[in-house]
Amino acid sequence: MKRSFVTVMALSLTLIFSFAYMKVFVDDRTISTSTSSAIVYYLQVGVFGNEDNAKKRVDQLKSDNVEAMYYENKDMYYVITGISMDIQSKDDMKEVLLNKGYGSYEKQVVINDEMIISSIEQQSYDLLLEVMASK
Repeated sequence: MKRSFVTVMALSLTLIFSFAYMKVFVDDRTISTSTSSAIVYYLQVGVFGNEDNAKKRVDQLKSDNVEAMYYENKDMYYVITGISMDIQSKDDMKEVLLNKGYGSYEKQVVINDEMIISSIEQQSYDLLLEVMASK
């Protein structure tokens, strides 16, 4: 009986932690308008309830030679950097941030819109930010 209780508890905890991981580290927003899709990785460097504080964090990152931007979603301001469709580039940026004393959360979003994918490939992120702000 003890073994089955331990097994049930282990499975329950696995499910709970899996769900928590997905909520914290995986952005489940999906933008769907075409057959092409790409996973876009990015690093979240801050979430603020005040736009001025988000701007200050972006300015602080830029003064440390880190390209950063923010978007608003549901009255919160999200500061992000390291946008890439290449996981290694995201990992490299995470290391840069750590070396400069910044913490970050790894995030990703699936994009199914060829125009947005193309703009990201050209390192233009305005369309991506618009989509993220609308979700």
